[in-house]
Amino acid sequence: MRYNYCLFCFWLLTLTGMGRLPAQAISSSPANVVAGCRVMFSDTAIGTHYTWNFGPNASPPVDSGNFLQADNTYFKKAGSALVTVTVTKPCCGTVTDSLWITVLADTLPISLTFAPDSVCTGAQLKSIAHPAGYQMYSFSIDTNPANYQSSDTFITTSAVPGDSIRVLAYNGLCYTNPVFVLPVVLPLPNPPTLTSSLTDDTLCGGDTITFTATGGYSNYVFQNSSSIQQISLSNTWVTDLIGTGASISVTATMYGCQSLRSNSIMPYVKPRPGMLLSLSPAVACRDTAVLATTVSNGTLFNFYVNGSLMQSGIQSSYSSAMLHNNDIVWVSAQLNGCTSVADSATFKVENCTGIEEADMSLLQLSPNPVSDVLMVTYPVAGTSHAKPAVFNVTGQTLELRCIAAGDKFILNTSTLNPGLYFVRLTENGSTFTQKFVKE
Repeated sequence: MRYNYCLFCFWLLTLTGMGRLPAQAISSSPANVVAGCRVMFSDTAIGTHYTWNFGPNASPPVDSGNFLQADNTYFKKAGSALVTVTVTKPCCGTVTDSLWITVLADTLPISLTFAPDSVCTGAQLKSIAHPAGYQMYSFSIDTNPANYQSSDTFITTSAVPGDSIRVLAYNGLCYTNPVFVLPVVLPLPNPPTLTSSLTDDTLCGGDTITFTATGGYSNYVFQNSSSIQQISLSNTWVTDLIGTGASISVTATMYGCQSLRSNSIMPYVKPRPGMLLSLSPAVACRDTAVLATTVSNGTLFNFYVNGSLMQSGIQSSYSSAMLHNNDIVWVSAQLNGCTSVADSATFKVENCTGIEEADMSLLQLSPNPVSDVLMVTYPVAGTSHAKPAVFNVTGQTLELRCIAAGDKFILNTSTLNPGLYFVRLTENGSTFTQKFVKE
C-alpha cells in the first residue's frame, strides 16, 4: 500500500503529538553545562527559522535566527533550566521541542577589595578584583557599566554614598559569578557660609579685616582665589594684607572630608594716599620758625607734634616756632576716607646763643603719665632753683600751683586737660626741657 505523503505527515504528527519533534532533538555542547560558561545548543530539525528560549536565568534569555545552533548563551547560576526551541518548517508550520538541563556550579572564584577602605565623595577609589590573571574584567557602579578591561584594577572618582561596585571576570569560555560589594564612601560636608567684619565689603589698603566661617567643623582652609592663606581649627581669619582683586573663600573639614568652597567675598580695596614729610630747617636755633611740608595726593592733612594734633585741614604745610630739641613732627593724609601711613621727622636744636640746651633726660618727671600730682626733680642739687615753667604744645605758658620741696617741685596737674605738656627750666646757664602726658 502506498501512502500519500501529506496524509502520512498528518498521521505522524497526530501519533507523536501535534507540533512535537522526536525525542532528544535538542543537544548541548559541552554536554555538562556549567554556570557562567558559554554553551552551544543545536536542534536536529530542518527548518527556516528557530526561536530559542533559555529562561530568565540565561544570558541572553531568548535567541532566534535561521541557524540550527544558538552558540552565545550562558547560565548565571546553578540549578535546573528548561530549554525550548520552536522550529518553522516549510511543509508543516511550527513544531516545538524542549530539554531539561542541569546547570552545574561555577568553578571560577572572584572577590573584590578596595584601597583605601573608605573615601570621601569625589576622591579616588581603587577597586581590586581577585584573583588576577583572568582574561577580562567587567566593572559596574551599581547596575551601570563602568569599564571592560584586561586589568584587575578599576579606579573611579564617581562613587557616591550607597553605591555598590560590581565585578564580573571572563576566562576562556566562562564568566565568574558577579560580585557586588558596597564601599565606604563618606558624604562631603555642606559648604560653610563666609562673612566679613566689613559692612559693605569696602576697606582701605592695609586695613584689618576679619573673615568668619560657619562654626561646627573640625578644620578650616581660608583661600584668596587659589592661594591658601590659613589652615587651622579656627573658623576666623584676621588679616591686613587684602589687595585689589582679592576673592576670599573657605572650605571646611568634617570626619576627614573637605567641603566644597563657600561663597566668595570680593572686597573693594581703596588705595591709601602717599606721604612724604620734610622740615625746613631740620636743624635750627631755639624759637626758630620751622615749616613742615608734605608731598601727598591726599585732600585732608593732620599734623602732630610729639603725638598731639596741632593742625588739621586742607593745608599741606604747618609752621611753628615752638619746637624743641628732639621734637617729633609727623603728618598723615586722607583720601576718599582712607588715611595714609604717617611720615615723621625729628627737629634738632643747635647752640646759637651760647646757652646750652641740656639733655632732657637729666630733668626727671614722675609719674609720667600723670593724673593729679607731678614731681619735678632738678638735675643739679644744692643750688637755688627757679620755679619751672609749664606750657602746652601751642607754646602757651600755664599757671599751675607749685610747692618747693628741697631739690624738687611738686606741681598740681589736676586742672590740666588730657594731652601733651612740657616742663622747662633754666639753671646755671643750662636749659632743661622735658615732656609729660596728662591722663
